[in-house]
Amino acid sequence: MLAGSVSTFIGWSLLPGVVTDVIVSFLDRSLPSSRLYVPAPKGSPGYAANRKKVYTTVILLYLAYTVYNAAWSTLIPTWYEWLEVGSDVDDAGLKAASRVLSRKYHPDKVGPAGEAAFIVIRRAFESLSDPARRYAYDRFGPVIDDWNRCITIRDFMRNGLFGCFQWYAATFGLQWVLAYFRKEDQGAYWRFLSFFILFAMEISLVVNASLPSPLRYLLSRRLPFQQIDLLRQLWITLSLALNQLLPLWSPHVPVSVDDAQLNAAIQRAVSVSRELEALAVAAAEEQLSVVGDRAASGNEIDYGKVLRKEMEQYIIDDVLRNHPSVRSAWQESASHP
Repeated sequence: MLAGSVSTFIGWSLLPGVVTDVIVSFLDRSLPSSRLYVPAPKGSPGYAANRKKVYTTVILLYLAYTVYNAAWSTLIPTWYEWLEVGSDVDDAGLKAASRVLSRKYHPDKVGPAGEAAFIVIRRAFESLSDPARRYAYDRFGPVIDDWNRCITIRDFMRNGLFGCFQWYAATFGLQWVLAYFRKEDQGAYWRFLSFFILFAMEISLVVNASLPSPLRYLLSRRLPFQQIDLLRQLWITLSLALNQLLPLWSPHVPVSVDDAQLNAAIQRAVSVSRELEALAVAAAEEQLSVVGDRAASGNEIDYGKVLRKEMEQYIIDDVLRNHPSVRSAWQESASHP
């Protein structure tokens, strides 16, 4: 998944500019002057205006393509679909489906052509019939097959959260590089804010296997691990598109940012990231500690909802506390409770 993120970043960095130059060159040679496009010599204001229009069109078309590709690439067949059952199937339904499909695709009956399907069906049944592995599969996907040392739900959750934090650490590092080398980057604020919102939604999916209602309906056909994959891809492509378009269309306002201010902002972001990580692990531990006891107690606590509210409030408070327009008012209210 991380390799895919890097390739997406490289594609957004190189392709739009190359395609734009090719299109502008072609239009200047072959298109007559019109109200929409007036050919102009390279280096002139007219050429810059033409390139701006073409570049924006290329970015929007590439954005539509990447969103479409992300939507379909994350709809890979799940183990439930291989067994031709719903994600809410019980043990009896799993056994019945496995028996029927094993007879249908058994190599002794259909020959080598059915061997691959037979292996997948067998693996799917063995994993989904184990409560811990089924719990982990819904949240982390078929990658759990490589986690040989994981046995309990707690083992799978720790391994999955570690992989999650690895991805976010690498992505945060990339954002830090962008912020460091592009100190007048108008999109940095929104990228960092949406980054932490994405993190909060992913932890909600991992811990509680649910999203806010609007997103839940839009992504209802996907298991949590597919929803996570899609949300990550959408965030990457949308943030990169924003990064390309904002410098073109927003007014250029010189901003003086020294290294001390930048480092302070990065340290605040790192601090928020660590606190969110601690909240996520604590919530996961709390939820796992009551697995199997909820039916006996009769009191079901929505830890994912509590965690999501806490993280959203923390992000909002941090943004307000450090925003230039409201910083003084915030400090004054904090000093007079």
